[in-house]
Amino acid sequence: MIGDKKKSFTLAEMIIVITILGMIAGMLYKVFRDNVILKEKLSISADLRENVVYLVEKISREVRMAKSIDEKNSKDTDLVFTNQEGEKIKYCLSDISANCTPSGKYLARCNLDEGICQLFSPKDIEIASLFFKVNNFCFPGGGCSPYYQPYITFFIKAQKKKKELFLQTTITPRIYVVSP
Repeated sequence: MIGDKKKSFTLAEMIIVITILGMIAGMLYKVFRDNVILKEKLSISADLRENVVYLVEKISREVRMAKSIDEKNSKDTDLVFTNQEGEKIKYCLSDISANCTPSGKYLARCNLDEGICQLFSPKDIEIASLFFKVNNFCFPGGGCSPYYQPYITFFIKAQKKKKELFLQTTITPRIYVVSP
């Protein structure tokens, strides 16, 4: 059977097919890797947003129920007020040990009556900047309204794994101050 030829692939055809399959596999790997990286970034951003919004809401709720606000806070990074149970509370920047310091990277909640400070923010989230501004409706030139409701503007910039989030909110406590 001299005239019979078996159908088979040549070496050149095999190399071309392997090269094409390798390129397709490389493209699929890149798309898959990019999707995994994007999902991780989105997850970090969502986690950061969720945690910071939770912190702001928790502070806002406590301040809204406050009995009084200390209008002469010692630093703009501190907020001191008396909560609805009559306890003197302070929110401040702190180090990892919950010691209040302006150069801190975490948020702490201190009960000044008991002398206890605890970290309020998660350890994996750093607070890059924090600012509380207490406003009491005083007019330029020094005159304050005899009846006013103070409000606090609260700025926070947080970061986690090089992702940053900036939030600002204004909190109005449910108290009215009558000046003498």
